[in-house]
Amino acid sequence: MTMGEKVLQIATLGLYANERVDQVVLMKGADKLVLLYTEANKDDVVSFKERHAKAKHPIDAELVDPWGYESILATVLDIILRHKEYTVQFNISCGTIAMRAACHMAAVLIEAPVYFVAETERDAGRPLVEVQPLSLSKLTAPKRTILSNLIRLGGHVQSQKELADVEGAHPSSISKHLKELESQKYIRRSREGGKKTIEITELGKVILRLKDARRDRVWGG
Repeated sequence: MTMGEKVLQIATLGLYANERVDQVVLMKGADKLVLLYTEANKDDVVSFKERHAKAKHPIDAELVDPWGYESILATVLDIILRHKEYTVQFNISCGTIAMRAACHMAAVLIEAPVYFVAETERDAGRPLVEVQPLSLSKLTAPKRTILSNLIRLGGHVQSQKELADVEGAHPSSISKHLKELESQKYIRRSREGGKKTIEITELGKVILRLKDARRDRVWGG
C-alpha cells in the first residue's frame, strides 16, 4: 500500500478522559481525523468536534461495537483503504481494550506508528508515548550484521568508525542503517567525552534473536 504525505490519525474515544485524545492530536498533528466511538459515548463525538471546530482538519466518526474485535479491525482496515493517499497514525489513549487492540493490529499490518498518553498520578504533564512499528522483514542483512557485531564487541562501541572498521566498511556507508536501527529503538546513540557511543538495546538483542529463530525455523509456520 502506497501512503502519501498527508497524515490521517485514527483515534479511539472512551467513556472518560478523552482530553488525552486531544493531547495527542495537538502534539502530533494531522490533516484528517477519524474517531472510533460506541453508542455509549456518541455525545463525546459532538463535544470533540466542538472543541476542534477551529481546526483546519476534517473529522469523521465511525460507530463500532466496543468489544467486537474482528469487526473493529475490519472497520479500521476499511478506513485505511479509503484513505490510501494518507500516511496513517493511531491515537489510542482511550477506548476499550478491543478497540485499542484492533488499532494495534492494524498498525502492525501497515507498519504505522501508535501514540498514547501515559498513565500517571497527575493529569498535568502526562508524557506522550510513541510506539514505532517493528518489522522483522526490515531487519535486513546489513542491519543484522551491525547488531551482531555490537554484541560481539561487548554491546557497545566508542564510535561509528570503530563499528565500521569491524565490518571493513567506511563509516558513512553504515550511517543510514544506524539511523534506522536507532529509530526502531534497537540501538542507542549518545555522546560521552566528545565521542558518540553506539549501544545495542535490550530490544535490539531480543529482535536479533527472534529474527535468527525465524530464519532457523525454530518454531513452525
